[in-house]
Amino acid sequence: PENFPHRTAAKGDIVLFRVNNHFILHRILEFDANGVAVIQGDGILRAKEHCGRDGIFGRVVSVLKQGKHPVDVESNGYRLKIRLMAAPFRRILLGVWRRLFLTSARKA
Repeated sequence: PENFPHRTAAKGDIVLFRVNNHFILHRILEFDANGVAVIQGDGILRAKEHCGRDGIFGRVVSVLKQGKHPVDVESNGYRLKIRLMAAPFRRILLGVWRRLFLTSARKA
């Protein structure tokens, strides 16, 4: 990890980082004034993690959609989709989704 080349991870990148001896994979929202990454999972409404660059161990460059089709997370189209998803109404949409699907799953 000492010579990991992506210590220059940027806002919007999905990174593997360590917090309290746990490895977590989430997206960088921003960097604070001290250069510490503010990180949050895409499906998480409130909780945010904070991690220095020395705690970042990897960066996602591709994901498999439906386990089959690779998606380049560095493409302009993917980045635009993520920006739209991070819009202010994201919290409302996630809240509605959780109420509809998680509540009905618990009742079943």
